[in-house]
Amino acid sequence: MAHNPAPRPALRKAPDAGVHPAAPVVAPGSPPPVVEPPEPTPITRAVPPSRTPRPAHLRPVVGLGGSTSDAIRPAPEKGEKKASKSAKGLSAKQRKKLEKKARKRHQRRVSLQVEVPKEVRTKLRKNAKARGTSVDDVVTAVLEGWLE
Repeated sequence: MAHNPAPRPALRKAPDAGVHPAAPVVAPGSPPPVVEPPEPTPITRAVPPSRTPRPAHLRPVVGLGGSTSDAIRPAPEKGEKKASKSAKGLSAKQRKKLEKKARKRHQRRVSLQVEVPKEVRTKLRKNAKARGTSVDDVVTAVLEGWLE
């Protein structure tokens, strides 16, 4: 049993549609309508939003060849200077011993074989050499950061 609904008002033809039709129709013998040009709009240039400098107490952490926007740590105070290990009176042997203890605090290292493009390996080695660390330390730091 199909039920036909009553026509909706929007779909019905207006009773006085012959007097004022919805779309204007130009009579064939009438002169063309006079159209006034719109007022010219002033040309405005898009002003870039003012760049506010980053807060001085925050700076991005620099990773392998770039910075990460999601990892930010506070910058050191200008007045304070970090005392270097040599200033503390540590010899190279003592420094190595401390570094070894720090490494032992982490879990025991296992070997991991990964195939990477030669370009990546080259950049990794250069980055590790520039930082004065081993490739293993750089890879460990990157993986720990990715896992967190």
